[in-house]
Amino acid sequence: MTPEITIPSTRCRPRQGPLSRPGRAVMRLVIALVVIAGLSVAALAYFNRSDSGNAEESALYTVRTMDFDITLTATGELRASRETVLRSRLETTVPIVEIVEEGITVEAGDLLVRLSDDEIRQRLENETLTLETARSELVSAENALEIQRSDNDSNLRASNLRLQLAEIGFEKWEKGEDEEQRKQLALNIEAAERELERLEEKYENSRMLLEANFLSRDQFKQDELALLRAKADLERARLRSDTYHQYEREMKRVELESEIREATAELDRVKRRNESEIASRLASVTNARQQVAIRQARVEKLEEQIAASVIRAPTAGLVVYATSLGRNSWRRENNPLGVGTQVSPNEEIIVLPNNEEMIAAVNIHESLVGQIQRGQPARVRIDARRGKTLEGVIDGVGVLAQTGGWRDPNLRQYEVRIRLNLADIDHDFKPSMRSEGEIIVGRVTNALAVPVEGIFFEDGVAFVYTPRDGRYAPVPVTIGRRSSIFAEITRGLSEGDRILLRQPRTNELWIDPATQRPAVARAPQPPADRTQPGDADDQTTSTETSRVPAVVTDATTD
Repeated sequence: MTPEITIPSTRCRPRQGPLSRPGRAVMRLVIALVVIAGLSVAALAYFNRSDSGNAEESALYTVRTMDFDITLTATGELRASRETVLRSRLETTVPIVEIVEEGITVEAGDLLVRLSDDEIRQRLENETLTLETARSELVSAENALEIQRSDNDSNLRASNLRLQLAEIGFEKWEKGEDEEQRKQLALNIEAAERELERLEEKYENSRMLLEANFLSRDQFKQDELALLRAKADLERARLRSDTYHQYEREMKRVELESEIREATAELDRVKRRNESEIASRLASVTNARQQVAIRQARVEKLEEQIAASVIRAPTAGLVVYATSLGRNSWRRENNPLGVGTQVSPNEEIIVLPNNEEMIAAVNIHESLVGQIQRGQPARVRIDARRGKTLEGVIDGVGVLAQTGGWRDPNLRQYEVRIRLNLADIDHDFKPSMRSEGEIIVGRVTNALAVPVEGIFFEDGVAFVYTPRDGRYAPVPVTIGRRSSIFAEITRGLSEGDRILLRQPRTNELWIDPATQRPAVARAPQPPADRTQPGDADDQTTSTETSRVPAVVTDATTD
């Protein structure tokens, strides 16, 4: 509540009003605070005015002729140009039982990782027993083959002998027995004929003697009976000869020829049987040998697996876990390797980079990759070494573009490899260090240039802000070649002009007298006199306040 103040009368002595002594003390305190606040505001305004003036001076850039490199800037990371990737060569997932500490330097032959081989050794014992069984079966099969070959030789010899005997028997009969039999039959017939002739003569003599009574009738009957026997003997001899020639001889021929055919057929069967049995035995031997080879290969493979469970450094290098490089992270979720970690077949475990030769792998947008060629110079800054800058050259560009992943699926970038010149540099650079590459794709000489942060774009028009009447007016410009730092100005500015390197505030914009509004950059019409860029008629000066000069539309403001 505001204290009430009574105005004293001129007729009498002032009375003590409602403002007591404590109230007057509070009033004095309020007045003092107000005075202090006012002095502070005044001082702050003074210093702000001074700082603003300094800031404005630092935000203005004087246009001048200069040389500058046209560069493309991209970020990436360091990589070893050569690295040895060590993977698990085991065929099963096994745990790590021993692993070297990450970050140390090892020599060739040093132990890096030892994987569990208990299961492999158990399998090796089983396969070794199976191999011995297979070898025993192979010996049995080879012995059976040799026995079969001996039996086959015996059977073949017996069959050949039977055939030879049949052929000899036929030849013996044809050239011996048959001839002898035919001659014997012919001889029997001839002997029977002669005996018959003799008995016929004797019979005639006996008959004559009987008629002359010189011979008894009994003797005559005996001679007659002998004659009858001789005729019968002759008939039997002839019949025997006919029977032999018509039946027995042909039967014997057929019989002997049949024996030859049977012996021949038996010989063929023996040969075929021998071939079949030998083939069967050979198949058994081959199968047994294959079993031995398979078991032997398995044993050797398991022995190789046991040897592969111990991973040693093939070359000297820095030990880097594959998980530290982001490899296999989809399976490990970036968990570091350690004793007990399960390692899958062919999984990367350790990388040994050769830090003597390193490259910087940076990503360049696909719209700019056409400007990059192998052998172009470049500069690389290492963030972890306080921005240390190294010289290098373009070593190559990736064949395929890389996408931005789920964060930016439309992004397409190419990996550009910059080989660093580390020949005479003692360094401790490591892979995956953050780096920024500056690729020099060209050089601009003797050109009017301004920093790129002082150039603005609106509706396809490039413009800068220049001081005018204590404010800043937009001046359209034509941009030529440019880098990530400077841009060449081919039209719109002159050497010595000053531009603002920031966006002016609303109260800092120059007011166009024609519109009484802040001036804006507009697309110009081509000049009637077709003056060349840089002529005096095309320049904006601090005294011109009635128009915006004409410019040529920039074709390189992509």
